[in-house]
Amino acid sequence: MHIKRLTHTLLISFLPFLLISTHGTNSNIYGDDLSVTTSDTSSNDSSKVNQSSSLFKKNVGYNAFNNSQSYDFDEHYTLLQKGVSSVGFRLAFGGGGTDADWIGSFIKIESRNKFNFGVGLNGNYFFKDNVSVGLRLGFNYRHNELHLNGKIFELAMDARDYDTRSASESYFATGFIRNYIPLGQLQRFYFINESNLYYSYTHSLARDTYDNGKSIMKIERHTNDIGIGLTLGLMYFLSKGFAFEFTISPLVAYFEYTKVLVDEVDPGSNNNWGFNFRFIPNMVNVGFTYYIGLDYKKYNEEMRKRNL
Repeated sequence: MHIKRLTHTLLISFLPFLLISTHGTNSNIYGDDLSVTTSDTSSNDSSKVNQSSSLFKKNVGYNAFNNSQSYDFDEHYTLLQKGVSSVGFRLAFGGGGTDADWIGSFIKIESRNKFNFGVGLNGNYFFKDNVSVGLRLGFNYRHNELHLNGKIFELAMDARDYDTRSASESYFATGFIRNYIPLGQLQRFYFINESNLYYSYTHSLARDTYDNGKSIMKIERHTNDIGIGLTLGLMYFLSKGFAFEFTISPLVAYFEYTKVLVDEVDPGSNNNWGFNFRFIPNMVNVGFTYYIGLDYKKYNEEMRKRNL
């Protein structure tokens, strides 16, 4: 029984070879004539293999070239390279007024007017990639007028009307070392962190009048402020070389000395010092900066390498 099964299996296995040998070399197993000889077929197959191999090599080489172009870029490249410099400016102004308002129910604001103006200039130089040293100069002017009326003044100052006018001028200078951190591969946005040393001088004069000039007091202050601080901010390139900047200094160590004169007589002075989170209006900067010496040819090459 086993011998019969083995014989049957062998016949089925060798039947195709027997059919090929019976019909000749130019026929397939279905009895159709072959259009080419065996040698031609092998030659054709070899040619097709060579073409496929060549096409494969070409595609692989092209992809490898593209990959090298896509990824062969400088990871440490920055637009703000050593030797770049910049100049910038800040301009701010504002004002407002109030008529016939109340503070609580016992002091009437007859009128209130205010005006402020500020201008600043800055420049810096990159002594290494993304790191610069610079100087910032500025000027601020403030003017306020306030006219009050209330019975509380009769109790406190034997007067019913109170009128005050004040004006102040501030000059400040800041030296800084600034680090720029690019945000994103396009390098349009930069995060700014800065260490600085600043000095400011403020001269203010206030003139208080009671009962329409019956009593007048003049208070003059001279304030000197020096400190070191940390500044944080953002910069955005609007176009080639032209950027918008916003910075603020929330953390400072400072020393402040104020000399007070009342009616041109020196009654004394006061001073303050500390290290804390402190809001300094003179250290808030919103402005525009122009960067000189940016290599946009190299920048465009790097962006192409990154497929950007």
